[in-house]
Amino acid sequence: MTKLLVCILIFTGGCGVITQSRSLEDCRQSCENQYAGFEPSGIKVSPLSSASKVSGGFELNIYIELEDSYGSNVKHPGIFRIEAYRPKKLSAVSKAERIFKWDDIKAFSAKNNNSYWRDMMRSYSFNLKMPETNSSLKECLIEVTFISETGMLNTQKILQID
Repeated sequence: MTKLLVCILIFTGGCGVITQSRSLEDCRQSCENQYAGFEPSGIKVSPLSSASKVSGGFELNIYIELEDSYGSNVKHPGIFRIEAYRPKKLSAVSKAERIFKWDDIKAFSAKNNNSYWRDMMRSYSFNLKMPETNSSLKECLIEVTFISETGMLNTQKILQID
C-alpha cells in the first residue's frame, strides 16, 4: 500500500517545478545588467591626501576614491597612473610643467589590488616618493588616471607641501 502511495505521489507531484533552461549567454548578460551600476563612474583624490618635504625629496600620501553611479566608494581592478605637475596660476596653458611621473600601479590581481585598499577609509592608499627637483616647491598638482576594462577616469588635486 505504501509503495502504491509513493508511486502515485512521484508521478503526480513530480520532483520539483519545471524551469525554463537559460543559455550561458543569457546568464552573463543578466549579471552584467544587474551589476552595471556598481562599476566605477567617478574618481577623486581624498582630502586626507598629503605631501611633505623629506630629506632628498618629497613624500606623498595619496588616497584615491573610486565611486559607483550611486556615489558609494568601490574597489575595482585596474591601473592607477599618478603624475605630479607644477601648477600655473592664471595661465592659458591647460597643463603645467610635469615634475614627476611614477610607474603605473597595476592592481588587477585580488592580492595586489587588496594591498593598496584601505577598507576603513574605503579608498586606495599610495605612499609615493618624489626626488627633489626644486626646493622652492610649495604645492604640486596631482593628476590621477584610473584605467580599467570599463573605461578611463581622471581627476586632479592641488596638494600643499608641508
